[in-house]
Amino acid sequence: MKSNLIIKFETILRRNRQRLTAPKRQIFDYLLTTNQPVSAVSIAKNNPNINSSTIYRILNRFVTLKIIKIVPQGFKIRYELGDGFNQHHHHLTCENCGRAVAFDSPELEHLIKKISLNLNMKPTKHHIELYGLCSACQSQ
Repeated sequence: MKSNLIIKFETILRRNRQRLTAPKRQIFDYLLTTNQPVSAVSIAKNNPNINSSTIYRILNRFVTLKIIKIVPQGFKIRYELGDGFNQHHHHLTCENCGRAVAFDSPELEHLIKKISLNLNMKPTKHHIELYGLCSACQSQ
């Protein structure tokens, strides 16, 4: 039996007249198994049978279709499943080891809405980058 996320993924592709190819499915499956944003290089290393240019084309298409989203971490670009596949969240990234921890904060979301209203803006999307040192790197 297919999970609801796989069915949703296939529905998005069909609705946008995109073929479900083996590389698209492999990349989607890989992103389903990761618990933090990953680089295109990491995707390539874990899917060595897919040409790197194909990976970049698929990632660009997935971003356009909102299947995945770009997670900037400093000057690096990472990818993770979009909000339609994950609950909206932010990341706190260790400056030393690069480990990213996802967090959800209703207080932060409320503050963003409040600030936007005070500035007569309607927020459509946002991205918050937080950096620090994880407990392992603090003890070094």
